[in-house]
Amino acid sequence: MKMIGLVGPGLLGTAMADRLLSRGWSVSGFDVDSDRRAALSQAGGVALNRLEDVAGFDVILPMSAVYEKLIEELVQAGNGDLDNSAIIKAFRSAE
Repeated sequence: MKMIGLVGPGLLGTAMADRLLSRGWSVSGFDVDSDRRAALSQAGGVALNRLEDVAGFDVILPMSAVYEKLIEELVQAGNGDLDNSAIIKAFRSAE
């Protein structure tokens, strides 16, 4: 089973996590807001305390327009291939 990592799981991310969890997916997430991490945990996901902890996941979903824009810029600047370390580096630069 693929492991899904959410970055910035606010209201939308928590709702998405609920749907994925109800279908048997493994969902973890990082947010700078401890209340958002707690909400994800209460929904049945795993709250991560460090952004770097998302790097080992099979799928990383940015749940913020800031993060989506960063990934789009990375894809356009490169050849379309991104590894998780490049995504994490981009997230770090946005904090």
